Amino acid sequence: MSERVTLGESDATARLLGLSRHQIALWLVGAGLLVDALVRSRLVFEAACALGVLVAATPAGEATSVGERAVLAISYALRGHFSRVALERDGAVRVHAGSIATTRGYRLDHRGRLDLAGADVESARALAGMLDALATSPSGRHASLHVHRDDVESATLLCLEHGRAPEGWRRDDDLLARVAGVGLAEHLWLLERLSYLRTDYAVARVLRVRDFSAASAPLLAGLQRTGATTLSMHVDVFAEASARRRAERHSHAATSNGAAAGSLGFRETSRARRRLARTLQHETRVAEGRALARLGVYVTVWATRLEELESAVGDVLARARESGVVLDRGWGRQAQWFRFQLPGGPSW
Repeated sequence: MSERVTLGESDATARLLGLSRHQIALWLVGAGLLVDALVRSRLVFEAACALGVLVAATPAGEATSVGERAVLAISYALRGHFSRVALERDGAVRVHAGSIATTRGYRLDHRGRLDLAGADVESARALAGMLDALATSPSGRHASLHVHRDDVESATLLCLEHGRAPEGWRRDDDLLARVAGVGLAEHLWLLERLSYLRTDYAVARVLRVRDFSAASAPLLAGLQRTGATTLSMHVDVFAEASARRRAERHSHAATSNGAAAGSLGFRETSRARRRLARTLQHETRVAEGRALARLGVYVTVWATRLEELESAVGDVLARARESGVVLDRGWGRQAQWFRFQLPGGPSW
């Protein structure tokens, strides 16, 4: 445990033997129906249902199944495709996007490259200390960090619901509006398509980081060097007592899953051992008083035309592969993911 284990794949969906819970349930139901249809004669309809259930449980890329893809397609077809993002400025900024989040934006003041003088390490330590402090706060445990690039400049924005930003950050709500895509208009209309979003002045696509397992430090450096993009990292800090319970529960689940897989004759893979080591280290660090948080990382790619957007997204995906980062493309979830990546996290 002396070596610090890096971030890995997303654990937002609980898995056993590499399958999510709904896939396991579908496999069991499908297998039961198929066995029943084979044992009893003239049950063609039941056999067809069994095959349909088994197909629905089949993986279909991006850690989803055929059934999940079907649900996404139906949900997209049934819901409205226009949505609105609006800002209200009154001391703090209220971000309206389905729900409301109150936040304050702070710009990182710096000139040139931070890494040349070691300022990047100091800034990271200050942010980590701030997140540890949020774990003891009775409210306002959400923070987000955004690296915004456009044709004019590259800027870093920190958004906090409560508390103060570390030294070196100054208040800048105008940058917050630019990161949200609103600008001076104070509101933004979005038209959702299956794989992108359209506004009155641009098109955009939101990608989400799913796996850091093969990434080399610094983890997100490669994603910050491409065109007009906004890299958004949201951190939702758990309260101390909740963090301890959650870390212990995850540690127990990971150990039990390994024992169950071994009892069924499955060999423990290096990936599984790495995941277990990561979970045990999380429990240890929480016991030492460090913050436990949910982390969500999104990349929003902007362009003026759809053809330019496809090219820009291809560049971002290529950069991600070179950096060892796995990105999900958000098919059928573009409006939802756009709300998730907004400053302040109104949909968290």
